[in-house]
Amino acid sequence: MFTARGSVIVQRPIDEVFQFLTDVDRYPEWQHSAYTVHHETGGKNVRAGSRIRDNRNLLGKQMDHLYEISDVNPPHGFTIKTVSGPVPFTFRWQLEQVGDSTRIVGQGEGEWTDPNNEEQVAIAGERMLEGDLRTLKEVLEHEGRGKKP
Repeated sequence: MFTARGSVIVQRPIDEVFQFLTDVDRYPEWQHSAYTVHHETGGKNVRAGSRIRDNRNLLGKQMDHLYEISDVNPPHGFTIKTVSGPVPFTFRWQLEQVGDSTRIVGQGEGEWTDPNNEEQVAIAGERMLEGDLRTLKEVLEHEGRGKKP
């Protein structure tokens, strides 16, 4: 089993951050591994039971996954769990209002296809998450100033 955890503080209100995080059509803008992401069921608004399909590059391997959203608690977070795909995992987004800003914490656990290199996968996953969170912060803060990154 591997885990990855990262956090960032974004100078945007919690409601706007939650809305952005649940807009899966925008995932390729800030998730470096994502090629395509779209709703399979549940419509545009993420709610418990919504299913999302994506295609991404994970550590040099192109992979397709189907996820289900669970534990939705607007605007404080939600959980994504793999329904099908080569890497079973669970990922939780937690949001907390901090003054005029929002703390975003992302944490995931999963099982890599080759248990012999899960430590390397965990390190790479944390680096990937840190990069995604930096980009997420940049996109949200630039949009908040009325600019595109």
